[in-house]
Amino acid sequence: MREAIVATVRSHWGLGSRVLAEIFLGDASGVEQERFARYQRAAASPEIAAALLELIYRNDVRAELERVRAPTLVVHRRADRAIPYRLGRELAAAIPGAALIPLEGSAHFPWVGDRRSVARALRSVLAPEAPARVGGEPAAVLLSGREREVLALVASGLSDREIAEQLVLSHHTVHRHVANIRHKLGRGSRTAAVAEAARLGLL
Repeated sequence: MREAIVATVRSHWGLGSRVLAEIFLGDASGVEQERFARYQRAAASPEIAAALLELIYRNDVRAELERVRAPTLVVHRRADRAIPYRLGRELAAAIPGAALIPLEGSAHFPWVGDRRSVARALRSVLAPEAPARVGGEPAAVLLSGREREVLALVASGLSDREIAEQLVLSHHTVHRHVANIRHKLGRGSRTAAVAEAARLGLL
């Protein structure tokens, strides 16, 4: 598939630019896709575009990930057509202490589609609200061992049903654990709870 896309870009840049627009923009409108296709053709020759695409396909940072020491948040849309979601999960799993915030949508570029969900995910880490407190103690210290276990699986991008299967629990039990985690961390969504947990060093 990669070879076919590169070959199309190199030999039929008009068609190739439209193929790339559909991959990068996901379910964006035809007008947006055509505008981006024109932008690509104006920005690069077919040969340069093909060479850059080949470079991206060859780029492999897996051997370097365990050396990352900075706090890391991976934000990835589940239906991303350019980079499969499973690779986002693998990236987060390979970086020590990284958290994954999965988002809905198919666009690869963060400014396409539901931009607000991307901004909320980033803001939850870059400008978090003060953590909730219960009885004067930070809510984070009230997480049980099981809740921390569930939290880690939520951060890896698993759904409640997948977590239930992995931990051999009922779906209802996992749902209750997730609700308790959100309450204790003072966050209204799974995404925000994961981001807060990463900020507090719980992941």
